[in-house]
Amino acid sequence: MQNPTHFAVLLIAGFLSRPGFNAAFGSLMKAGIPLAIGSDGPLNPYLNILMVSTLPHLPAEAITREQAVIANTRTAAFAEFEESNKGTLTVGKWADLAVLPQNIFKVTNPRLLQTESVLTMVGGKIVYDAGVLNTGPSRSKK
Repeated sequence: MQNPTHFAVLLIAGFLSRPGFNAAFGSLMKAGIPLAIGSDGPLNPYLNILMVSTLPHLPAEAITREQAVIANTRTAAFAEFEESNKGTLTVGKWADLAVLPQNIFKVTNPRLLQTESVLTMVGGKIVYDAGVLNTGPSRSKK
């Protein structure tokens, strides 16, 4: 279990690795060691995804955004022994999910950090709805 923000400080010009720390994200993945990214860091999970997928001062240790999302979801569930209940969108699991307004795998780095959920479900129940999706019966009067 790692948290990319624990390995770097945010500077105006970008990210700089802390001296003495080795963020071995890529090496862990290449060695077949399950990498989970914790949620005990910044309130914006996309900051962790951005940091671990860029690592400008340790490019050999960067992983893809897709690998970072898997580390935040499927592997994080595995790390807490909850993979049978959550971590993937699978019939019978708890349906903890967020609907996003943009493709986080393709947007620019600054736009990634601006990502906000438009619909969030926990345990299959809607807990946040920005009102931009049709999530139920039409409310218009005929």
